[in-house]
Amino acid sequence: MFFGSCELKEGNRVTFSKMGSTMMACPNMATGNELFKVPETVDNSTTDGNSLQLNKARMAPLSRFELISK
Repeated sequence: MFFGSCELKEGNRVTFSKMGSTMMACPNMATGNELFKVPETVDNSTTDGNSLQLNKARMAPLSRFELISK
């Protein structure tokens, strides 16, 4: 589990701070470790209402999250 603060700014800009995580082990810790690096690198986001992309400059998305309905 990850936690922290984010600040949304004009122009879809975003910054994350005070990031932390629990010490719970994931089945694949390498994936969890890579995902934890994303907030340090992200500087903007895009959304279409069903997904959220976290991006760095004009590079390909660093991560993408999809809304899942229950």
